[in-house]
Amino acid sequence: MLQSSQSVVKPGMKLVCRLFWRKDQWFRRKQVSEIVSEDKEPLDDPSLDAMILSLTQRAWLKESSNCMTFEELSILLKAEELKLICKDLKLKGGTKQEAIDSLRNYSRRTSSICSFFANGKATDNSGRVLKIMREKAGSCYKLSEVARMTLDQLYVLMYLGMDFSHIREKKLEFVLIHDKIGREPYPVDQDMELDNASVVFESNDEFERYMTAHNVYEDFLADTCSDEKAALVKQVYQVYKAIDEEEMLRYKALPSWLRRFTPANIYIRILVSGIQDLKKTKTVEYYELAIEILSCLIEQTAFRQHKKAGWYAEKALILHGLLGRRDEAAEVLIEGFKSKLTDEEKDIMRNRAVRIARQKSAKVSEHLKKELLELASKDEVLEKNIDAEHIYKQPMENTTKGKARYETKTSEGRVIQSVEEYCITHCISTGEFTHGEHWEGRIVTTMFFLLFWDIIYSKPRGVQGVFLTRLQAYPLDLFSDSFYTNRQVLIDERLRLIENSTEEEVLEMMENTWGDRPEGEISGITRAIGWDNISAVASCLRPRALSALVARLARHYRYAHSGFPDVTLWNVHTKKIKFVEVKSDSDHPSMKQIQWMNYLREHGISTGFCYVGANTTRQRARAGKKSP
Repeated sequence: MLQSSQSVVKPGMKLVCRLFWRKDQWFRRKQVSEIVSEDKEPLDDPSLDAMILSLTQRAWLKESSNCMTFEELSILLKAEELKLICKDLKLKGGTKQEAIDSLRNYSRRTSSICSFFANGKATDNSGRVLKIMREKAGSCYKLSEVARMTLDQLYVLMYLGMDFSHIREKKLEFVLIHDKIGREPYPVDQDMELDNASVVFESNDEFERYMTAHNVYEDFLADTCSDEKAALVKQVYQVYKAIDEEEMLRYKALPSWLRRFTPANIYIRILVSGIQDLKKTKTVEYYELAIEILSCLIEQTAFRQHKKAGWYAEKALILHGLLGRRDEAAEVLIEGFKSKLTDEEKDIMRNRAVRIARQKSAKVSEHLKKELLELASKDEVLEKNIDAEHIYKQPMENTTKGKARYETKTSEGRVIQSVEEYCITHCISTGEFTHGEHWEGRIVTTMFFLLFWDIIYSKPRGVQGVFLTRLQAYPLDLFSDSFYTNRQVLIDERLRLIENSTEEEVLEMMENTWGDRPEGEISGITRAIGWDNISAVASCLRPRALSALVARLARHYRYAHSGFPDVTLWNVHTKKIKFVEVKSDSDHPSMKQIQWMNYLREHGISTGFCYVGANTTRQRARAGKKSP
């Protein structure tokens, strides 16, 4: 197909590309002319005919002929055309939809008694209506199935490494335009020598297997029926288990950040997501399948290992809560705690372990209960160890079951605020802080990117496949544990430099990157924060604390880029700064949030909870404190 494109009459391939990024439907001859011409002089009829003929002969375009359905024609024809057809058939049709309904109903009617005697059988009017509609539409064209398949595969190869949602949502054309005009450029240096898909796929067969898995995953995402998804998960599990050993060894030989482009990794993504669909069926058969899949996922050691603690916890939940196999659930968690997972990863299992061990209505054996509680015990990750402020405030009546909102009286009048905004208003009103913003992790990731830009966006020596396309917002290893190991010497040197610099030197380093980069660039820098706010926060932190903050991201970005406290508060006069996690009555912190707050405490950075609501009993109970 691609070879044949070289001999297509111009501007035929321009038309093909533009049709590819439009909805998959039929286009009339006039529309085809408008699409290919746009703001240029339209093609004359002979040129248009020659272009269309060359595309149809080479199977890029499909001509309507007699294959268009009633629904397709209904979309294609204009309201006036449909109403005119209704008028000729003496049918009602005041609007386009009324005309479509009238024609549909007319199509279902049987023909007259005369037709019966002439043909020997009764027929409906559908053939007659379709013939009239096709004649009215005239010659129509759409991309052929093979054309779409070819371009799908081509774009996957060309842009392997970029955020695939741009391709999935038909937005690549806009990405390319915005990058070209500088509206939303990407940070990879124009002169960088990039790797390409050949570092992943050694043969066409490998790529074909990847595309098969890729298409299955896209179908899985598009499906909205849990029963159908559960059935697909069952099929995918069999396909995954059927991957032969030699093929699997080839996938495992790839660097961890490139394994995402293997069928095995894609099938595992489907299996992980599909566990919830298996549970929704509420059948023992699928519960047992979920246990089998989770056991398989835990056993393998090459793909999506950062999810392993969650797999242990999910397996224990299904065994305990859905299958009633309580001791097995406890044994699964004990196995997880004794595995080689890091302490941070094991934290994910602790709450589940404590709940299962202490549940009175579904008890586990005493010896398992004792061992489980011993393994799950870790004071550092308890909510009660972190300072907290409780603010009494009645939320507004909530009829939509969304987040709580609060009506607040300010100098500018009454305003409606989120729980985070109310916390900021309250803290500033006390005079302790002069500024506050609800940034979550955007402030710390922005400072990290400003201080490490040159290290993040340069190729590590001797490492392949980190940059495959210029349209990458990040290096491919950023969200893997290899990011730090690939750059360890450079990162450690930079951290020492930051810690030993003066406040002015650190601000200069950050401002240079801020000023050098274009404003619309897609990267980890959040421009909406504003340089004045970034410099104020960095100034309040001072180099030592700033170095500690970005060190956690530099060494564990995949894990630590989320979970940072909601609100940043600071005082420009006293240089006091605090990072606050805000919770309403019905909310509770995640383990990642507690881990971040413990990390801040360990490095002398002020942090705490702010509970806002009319009934903070639940939070006080979790924190081990009595209600006032």
